[in-house]
Amino acid sequence: MAVQLPYGVGWIIGNFMIVELAGGDNEGRVYGLITMVANLSSPFAQALTLVINQPLNLTTARIQADDISIQKAETQELLRTGGSSKILGGLTVFYVMFALCGHS
Repeated sequence: MAVQLPYGVGWIIGNFMIVELAGGDNEGRVYGLITMVANLSSPFAQALTLVINQPLNLTTARIQADDISIQKAETQELLRTGGSSKILGGLTVFYVMFALCGHS
């Protein structure tokens, strides 16, 4: 718990700075919005993770066993024969270059 104290202080200071920069009569609204988003992000992320992982039938025991029964047939075929995609390769190079050069 004491380990989290510096993070909490940093969060409060950062939020107060953002709220003060909002100016005018918007300080309360901005602080409320930031607090709401911070408080809702963790439960929303947990619920979304459960929805996404439900069809995969993942359990701690299956993950620790690391067997191939949870892998799809397409994945096993790709591992056996290998594969490449010029479209996905080009797309990857494009967005990496865009991220590196586009926002300098």
